Amino acid sequence: MQPSTKHRTLYLILVVFLPSIVILPGAFALGWVGGVVGVLLTGMFVVLAVFSRFRPLIVLTATHIGHRGMAGGIRWVPRSLPRAVVQGDVFMGRTTQHTVFVADGAGQRLLRFSDEIFDRSALDRLVAELRLPVYRLERRVSSPKQINELYPGLIGWPERHRFLVAFLIVISVVVLVALTSTVLIPRP
Repeated sequence: MQPSTKHRTLYLILVVFLPSIVILPGAFALGWVGGVVGVLLTGMFVVLAVFSRFRPLIVLTATHIGHRGMAGGIRWVPRSLPRAVVQGDVFMGRTTQHTVFVADGAGQRLLRFSDEIFDRSALDRLVAELRLPVYRLERRVSSPKQINELYPGLIGWPERHRFLVAFLIVISVVVLVALTSTVLIPRP
């Protein structure tokens, strides 16, 4: 199964223009070093965004389920390992994604797919092909923390603690900028 092409063109336009408008002007205001850092950041952002849309793949064979994400090779899981599928809508900040979790006998997540990248009909075909018991998430259970309470092991720590992770990222960026500015900008 290939990624959905539904919003690919709009997505790529936003990915190219948004960093160019937001990152580059501020970076070039800091001089040539800022310009170089801005171009590198913009390029990294564009490459990651393109990889997230064009690279994912789901492969289903008689003996294995394969998933290729944004980077790296295909992660193969033997078809004998999964014991259940948990399927439903997961609230992710401002949007709700239809998500399919493939879990082992202990309830730990083996694979996770969402309709943000793959078509929902493709995910439904995958669930039907797996021929495993399917547990549906109820409408009232939508946040990662609620899902973790019902199905421990499906949602990772960073997703359950989004605000703490965001805070740590902001603090890291502030420290990095402070350290960089003291090294790169000479004092009179």
